Amino acid sequence: MHFQAAQNAATQEAQRRFLASLKFDQANLRRNDITDAHKETFKWIFADSTEKPYDSFATWLQAEDGIYWISGKAGSGKSTLMKFILEHSDTIKLLSHWSAPQELLLLWFFFWNSGTPLQRNLKGLLCSLLRQLCLKHQHTIDLLTKDSKFLDKDTISDWSISELSTAFSQCSQGVSQPVLILIDGLDEIEGLNSLAGLINFVNGLLHLKRVKLCVSGRREAILEAELALSRQLRLQDLTASDIRYYVTDFLRAIAKGSQMEKMDPETITDIICLKAEGVFLVCTPLITHNTIVRICLLS
Repeated sequence: MHFQAAQNAATQEAQRRFLASLKFDQANLRRNDITDAHKETFKWIFADSTEKPYDSFATWLQAEDGIYWISGKAGSGKSTLMKFILEHSDTIKLLSHWSAPQELLLLWFFFWNSGTPLQRNLKGLLCSLLRQLCLKHQHTIDLLTKDSKFLDKDTISDWSISELSTAFSQCSQGVSQPVLILIDGLDEIEGLNSLAGLINFVNGLLHLKRVKLCVSGRREAILEAELALSRQLRLQDLTASDIRYYVTDFLRAIAKGSQMEKMDPETITDIICLKAEGVFLVCTPLITHNTIVRICLLS
């Protein structure tokens, strides 16, 4: 009895150390810092209409495998859309058609080129995905902590990228549940060599059973070459109505008591939306009293 208890305690300690070795500060910072989608925006991503200028994301969630690529200009809202997809209940609802009768595993990572090294490199991605997988699927951590080569890990510095790739591959092969992995900001990984390694990792995942990936990134040449045949959309071509919602609400909030009350709000909105060219980040600097007055006078 005492021997069994001691053995269980040793197993629990080994698993605790293993999980701790994969954890790094600010792993969730990028996702949490991304602004939530403005109300009424991005709902079109779940629409089931077939008359779209892009591949149906809803259809891909429900019935297809492979990669879905969300591309777009800098500032067009890719990360905001990825966070919206990750947190929206319709994602799981639509995916249930694909994953049923099994429960879905949802893993994610948000690259950030202004963050710490682990927020912008392949090692950070692998540590984050492997830890999520182990936390959500007990069988995976049981499997890895029985392997002697993984038992001497105390911190992230004890891991090599090769070991992390091997561990994640072993785990993924041992998981019978369907898995969706969301990776935001492929182009924000540090260095072209790292991007090539990331693409190799992504392509390797597609050989696993019941795994699909939703990724985002600007249309860099290397991503164009690798993802051109994937299901995809170009975000800046699809956000005109979203930007109009955003601008209209913002203008309504700041117009009272200003020179803008004398202007036609529809005209102001039209001008800002036209100048934004599908990019949300262009809107905010345009939506100031002085700038609005100036652009209206010059237009």
